[in-house]
Amino acid sequence: MASASGPSRRAATATPIRRLLLLALLPALLATGCGRPAGDAAGPGATTAPAAAAAAFERRAAQVAQQWRDSGLTTAWREGFVPLAPLTIEPERGYPDDTTKIAASAGWYRLSTTLPKQAGNGTIAFPDGSDLPVPVVSADAAYRALAHGGQPQCDPAPAPSSTTGTDGSVSAPAGPCGVLTVTGVKLGTAQLRTSRGLATVPAWIFTVKELPDPMVRVAVAPEAVRPLPELPVSPVPQEQDFLLVATQTLDRVEERTVAYRVGVGACDKDIAPLVWESADVVVIGGSASPPDGDRACVAMLKFAPVEVTLTGPLADRVILDAVTGQPVTKTMP
Repeated sequence: MASASGPSRRAATATPIRRLLLLALLPALLATGCGRPAGDAAGPGATTAPAAAAAAFERRAAQVAQQWRDSGLTTAWREGFVPLAPLTIEPERGYPDDTTKIAASAGWYRLSTTLPKQAGNGTIAFPDGSDLPVPVVSADAAYRALAHGGQPQCDPAPAPSSTTGTDGSVSAPAGPCGVLTVTGVKLGTAQLRTSRGLATVPAWIFTVKELPDPMVRVAVAPEAVRPLPELPVSPVPQEQDFLLVATQTLDRVEERTVAYRVGVGACDKDIAPLVWESADVVVIGGSASPPDGDRACVAMLKFAPVEVTLTGPLADRVILDAVTGQPVTKTMP
């Protein structure tokens, strides 16, 4: 159900570009609320979503908004700690080779130092100047989160030389695998994307012998972290003559203007943005028409830039993607 203020759905204008792979949506949902066409004037070559696509989008948007409310994240999104990036922050200059990169990904570590086992307290600082006191895990607990792989599934020792069998065959040596050696640790801070912007968070900074820069693990205790919810996604019926497409990036937000990119196929046409609003949520996405007939087309995902104008300032409303149901942020990959 939409909020008491009543949602509005508008098919805004956009410059068409070629198509892109679309993602799923549009079940037989219960429609609520009432939509209206966009009042914005269409620019040269601009297109407006077909009525059927707009109606399907409105039904999906109402469902996505309600799922978000039911997730219980509305308050945490504005007042708590909702990370939008992994809690393990990789070395600033990356990895020197594939061996160390694989070791880090697999969680293959060994200790060459003593780790403090006492927990504590810290503070998260948000870009608006507000602070959030949080419990902090011990360095030992943070290390265990890094070293999640247990024993490596290969020999970390130098590879032996090749051997010759009794039948004259030569067997190649098993190559060594990487194991990262932690030689020191200190409590500091790191920058992390959150629902409230780029925050400064408590973090354990691990010195690793094999890496030029430290591995960093956010130190905020699990009970103070609110992960994003996993929301169901319904598939798009393939017989439709339009596609509802997902938001890929959020490019610009200025009070009432939201500029973003939708994912379409290389030959899709009639690309149009779609937006649905309520008092607490803004849902965005788009529609596109598939290529005519049996036209052959390269399977390529393209990002089509579109823009919508809201009926009022965005303020602290969360922006959700209509296809995935997930929040869309400006630095979304």
